[in-house]
Amino acid sequence: AKNSKEAEKIEVLPHSIVKSPWGINVASTWTIENNYLNFIGIGLAVERPETIVKAYYSDNVELECPSENLRSIADRYLKAVDAEITEKSDLRRKYKVEIEQIIESAMTHGSKLILGLAIGQAMNRLYSMRLTHLKLIPEKIAEIIEAPYPWISKVYSFRFGGFVISGGRLNGKRVPPLLVRYNFPENCFIVLGILKKEVKFQDFPEIENANLEKRLSEEINWITLVRLLPAVIEQNVVEIGKALSEIGRIILSNKSYLNLCQKLMSSSAMEAIKESTRLLLERGALGASQSMFEPVVYGLVDELKKGEALSDSLKKFLEDYGGGEVLLTKPNNSGAVIHYTILKKNEVR
Repeated sequence: AKNSKEAEKIEVLPHSIVKSPWGINVASTWTIENNYLNFIGIGLAVERPETIVKAYYSDNVELECPSENLRSIADRYLKAVDAEITEKSDLRRKYKVEIEQIIESAMTHGSKLILGLAIGQAMNRLYSMRLTHLKLIPEKIAEIIEAPYPWISKVYSFRFGGFVISGGRLNGKRVPPLLVRYNFPENCFIVLGILKKEVKFQDFPEIENANLEKRLSEEINWITLVRLLPAVIEQNVVEIGKALSEIGRIILSNKSYLNLCQKLMSSSAMEAIKESTRLLLERGALGASQSMFEPVVYGLVDELKKGEALSDSLKKFLEDYGGGEVLLTKPNNSGAVIHYTILKKNEVR
């Protein structure tokens, strides 16, 4: 009987965990015509760097982050999501959100968006059991946190994984509809190089209101429609590589694009990206390009050993530009994984 009473006193806590893939911004182009923004975003989800966020009920409202710099970013997203939950219910909320895993030295604007989505989904999963009308899908979370649209393809990389294309005419909306989604070939590897300390975390009105050359959008959209998308559908890694390299060549030679990039990163970073792309192709990558509007370069290979050798070469090369995180990863075709468990209170850290 005593054991039974003690068991009744054990407090259990709902506990949600979100494990998110990273998203390569293959292309992000737009033109502004008659006050309408015509947008196309192309993304590819990869396994690493992985972001893990936990949320559970607590005695207080808490946010646990690896650093104060990251805290300021995460806190803004958490407050925006919390305000949305408050609007839908008078439920008294006390919770703890924990950023368990994130490569802070590899933070980019796109990484910030993924973090915001992970926080939103962790909170949504935690409260949706008690608020059945609460349905914060990633697109809704992106609207809530005012995600900058140059990186908006990562919303669908986060939700669905694989190769995604979103787009349309945006009229007051921030997230365009998903147009197509396909599994990316899994018989390949991606070498990812992220320059350190190159991101200027700032607001984006100057960038979002800028008009990219219409020719840039037309060229990228044509290559995507005629070469890249058919190669993904056919699971042809070699042709995918060629198409990605062609996109890289176009964006890294376009003045309107390069001018916008200089508002986000230094000229040294852009030089490193150009030279890194060249290095990857010279050393045997099937394709290489920049993750658009980010200090990130990536290369596609079809063999593990080749990927390991390219990763070593890229790591050494980036040391001349202040260093960087270099990861050998694979495509992610499933999107973010969301777990919901019940833990004893003493099991929560």
